[in-house]
Amino acid sequence: MVQCARCGARVDGAYCGNCGARAIRPEEAGRHTAGGRNVRNALVAVIVVSALVIVGGLGYIFTRSGDANASATGSSSPGASQQAGTTPGAPRPTPTNDADATAKLNSWATADARRSQPNGSWLVQLDSKYVGIVDPTQQAAPFTAMQIWHRFERYRTRFPNQQNVLRVLRSTDFGKQTAGAKVYWALVLKLDLNSRDDALAWCMNHFPQRGKALENRCYPRRFTAPQG
Repeated sequence: MVQCARCGARVDGAYCGNCGARAIRPEEAGRHTAGGRNVRNALVAVIVVSALVIVGGLGYIFTRSGDANASATGSSSPGASQQAGTTPGAPRPTPTNDADATAKLNSWATADARRSQPNGSWLVQLDSKYVGIVDPTQQAAPFTAMQIWHRFERYRTRFPNQQNVLRVLRSTDFGKQTAGAKVYWALVLKLDLNSRDDALAWCMNHFPQRGKALENRCYPRRFTAPQG
C-alpha cells in the first residue's frame, strides 16, 4: 500500500485519486516530510537574514543622511553657532560700586581696542564720558563711574542688532589728540562706513533730533590712528 505525497491519502495506483499527486511508499513519506521541513526551515532562515540585512542597510542610510544634514546646518555641535557669534562686550558681572565700575570700563575698553584697529573708516559715537563730567542736558550732578556704566549698557539694549560692532574705546585709542585733555570712554558703533555723510545718514535714520542736538546723540567720527 502506498500513500499520496501531498495529501497523505492511501493510494492503490501510482497517483492519488484525490489530488493527483504522485504516490509514495510509507517509508519514503517520512523522508519526504523531513525534507520538506528542512526546505521550509532553510527558506525561513534566508528570509530572516535578508530582512535583517535590509533593515540594517536602511538604518545606515538614514543615519548618514542625518549626519550630513547636521553638518550642513551646523547643528551637529550644540552651541557652536552661539559661540561663533560671541563678542567680548562688557565684563560680567555688573559692577556694584564706582571702583568696580571704573575697573570694568577700563577692561572693556582694553578688550575692544585690541580687536578694533583704526582703518580710516567712519563710525558713529553715541556717548562719551569720564568720571566727574557735567552735562546739564543729561543730568545736573557729575557723572559717576556706575552711571556711565549703566548708560553704556542701555545702548547695548537699544541697539541689539549692532552688538558685533559696538565698542567702548578710550579717547586716546583713536582720532585727534589734544594735549592735557582728560581721557574719556567713548561708546561707538564701528560701522566701517565710507564717508561722514554715510555716518550722518545712519544717525538721522536712528535718532529724531537734527543739527547740534543730533550730534549730541550721534556723532560721526573718522576711525584713524591717534594723532596730535
